[in-house]
Amino acid sequence: MWVIQMDINDIESKVKMISKFLSKESIDDNYEDIKQTVSEIITPTIISYVEIDRLFLFRARKLNALINFDNLSAQDIFMPPAELTEMGRGNMKRKPVLYAALDPVTAINETGIKENDYFLLGCFELLENGGSHSKERTCVIGITKNDKKEDPIMRIAQGISSNFLYTEFTREITKWNKNRYYISNAIVDHLFNKMNFRSVIYPSVINNKRLNILLNEQAASDRLAFGYMYVCKMLEVNGTQFKAHIYKSLDDTTTKNELKWRKLDNQRLFTYKSEGPKDQVEVIKKRMCKHFE
Repeated sequence: MWVIQMDINDIESKVKMISKFLSKESIDDNYEDIKQTVSEIITPTIISYVEIDRLFLFRARKLNALINFDNLSAQDIFMPPAELTEMGRGNMKRKPVLYAALDPVTAINETGIKENDYFLLGCFELLENGGSHSKERTCVIGITKNDKKEDPIMRIAQGISSNFLYTEFTREITKWNKNRYYISNAIVDHLFNKMNFRSVIYPSVINNKRLNILLNEQAASDRLAFGYMYVCKMLEVNGTQFKAHIYKSLDDTTTKNELKWRKLDNQRLFTYKSEGPKDQVEVIKKRMCKHFE
């Protein structure tokens, strides 16, 4: 059995130490210190993960106006090029990752799409590796699965670490606290570079009961299959459902291994209603394993 020696007070003090790094003027110079401290918080505890063989991911993108459909492609709903990539919750500037939601309502709400907005809605499928039949090993933040057999000290340490991860990934970011992105980036850096994950499932900021996922470039390239992309105009939207006109659809035409546009009637409606991804959360929770460093 893996035995982990830890000092709970030490972990708590390191969590508090993070804020001190953010208050310094030259935050970029302190990023290595932030990464080191984050690693020291995560390392003594247990990280949960799930092995995924198939999962549908959704991305949305607001359009400024109804543009020429023929100039659009599947790339317009994929991750942005490095030169256009700004710092985000799980990526540094010019270091793109692919962000997606596990349901289309969350993708739309997080993008800030409102009534009468034109937007793109894309669906991708996360598949197992066709050659090796291996499943994508994905870190899970925000879904707990307690084991009563665990040592009490270990459970406390895991609780501190889990709360730290959950707080940073669900924290609302404004122009006043953008420095918090350095912390969530340091977490992702540890998960990717020290624990060899390539993807992370985490709660949505808009609704913590819904889930997002981020994948690094290699995982997105290896595992994602394009499903469809709709060009839409929003008619109604709220926290659990939306209704939109579909103007055009780009689908994967598997017979010729190419993508083709399908012209649609402007009155065609797309309605999606969801009370929340309870089933998928339960599936993920049942499949979760624990990674010991």
